[in-house]
Amino acid sequence: MPVQTEEWYDRAWSVVRGPLVYALKMDENWSWKPFQGRDRHYGEGAWEVTSATPWNYCLMRDSFKAEDCVVEERIPSGTYPWNLQNAPVHLHVPARTLPHWTHIDSVAFWTEEGNDTGSELTLDLVPYGCTTLRIAAFPTRIVPWNLKFREIY
Repeated sequence: MPVQTEEWYDRAWSVVRGPLVYALKMDENWSWKPFQGRDRHYGEGAWEVTSATPWNYCLMRDSFKAEDCVVEERIPSGTYPWNLQNAPVHLHVPARTLPHWTHIDSVAFWTEEGNDTGSELTLDLVPYGCTTLRIAAFPTRIVPWNLKFREIY
């Protein structure tokens, strides 16, 4: 099955392979948050999932190639493969950090201001169903002309 991208809202890309959509593999920190005051009518509380893993990445429209992605199929070590520990397949894809993608009150936002990106790195993506924190649509950017010029000459 080939690795492909799908375009979503605001030119964001998702990475797919066959029937699976892939999401960024992030550390998950689970903590129980008891409901207080008026929220008690919802129950005792809820689990909150956070992560200290970096997440502000973009895919480069003019240089992203499916053949640069590495597919790593694994034999799950447990009886249930659809979690971070036992994900049956990982995609390693080229990306860059995107400094202008930030969060405000736990909601992610990116701006069109500036086209600067960090150096290229490789992201580890796992099937969407293996994650609880899900970043599956990545902003896309074009390498600025002056960066292309420096890389060529």
